[in-house]
Amino acid sequence: MTYLVNVERPKKISPSPAKDAQYRRAFRLAGVCIGLMCIVQATLNIVLRLYLTSKVDTDLLVTSCDNHTLSIYIEQLQSRYNNLVKEKGQLETNYIDLGKARDQLQKKKNELQNRLSDIAADIRKPGWLFFRSSLYYMSTGMKSWSQSRQDCKEKGADLVVVNSREEQDFIEMLRRGKSAWIGLSDQDTKGVWKWVDGTQLTIAYWWTREPNNYTGNEHCVETGYKPEDERPVTDILNMWNDNSCSASLFWICEKAISI
Repeated sequence: MTYLVNVERPKKISPSPAKDAQYRRAFRLAGVCIGLMCIVQATLNIVLRLYLTSKVDTDLLVTSCDNHTLSIYIEQLQSRYNNLVKEKGQLETNYIDLGKARDQLQKKKNELQNRLSDIAADIRKPGWLFFRSSLYYMSTGMKSWSQSRQDCKEKGADLVVVNSREEQDFIEMLRRGKSAWIGLSDQDTKGVWKWVDGTQLTIAYWWTREPNNYTGNEHCVETGYKPEDERPVTDILNMWNDNSCSASLFWICEKAISI
């Protein structure tokens, strides 16, 4: 038995015009979105490239600046090092100079100590008296002017040189009433009186009418001259007289003290 079945094909449904327009708008919107996304992507790519490029340039610039700054810093350090080397050399020189100065001062100190010891020894010698800056010695014997001077030199002194009234007063006290040679003569040039240290006479304490070269050979000077018939009692200062250098008299030595 045969059965016939009537199968109907489904009818093709055609979209309505409204639906079709809606689909087209959706497709266009999707295309626009995709396009915008592409543009945004491209923009991002460009921005990223620019950023990376800028960063590289900035890093290079920073590196360059850092290198320049480092170079300047190194130069400054080198300059400071050079200055320190110079200062070190100067300090070493100063140290050496100070050492030499110290040695000189030590040497001078030793010399002064030795000199003070010598002065102390001289002051303690019998017959010597200290006045101001010199030591004085009054002889106990009598000799000529030149022999007297030689004796003073052997003692490290010379015949006394009178430079002031105070010194004249002192030697008048020292001679104790005895006539004594002093270091004044005109043996080199007659009439030009000079002391044994080479200086010319400026302050004089001559007795009245002296010097007179009475015997024609009086070229050395004594102090303590006292003609009994002429001397006023009050005149105790002006006691110089020119006498023969060969006459035997006491003498006064003077030894200057210098430190």
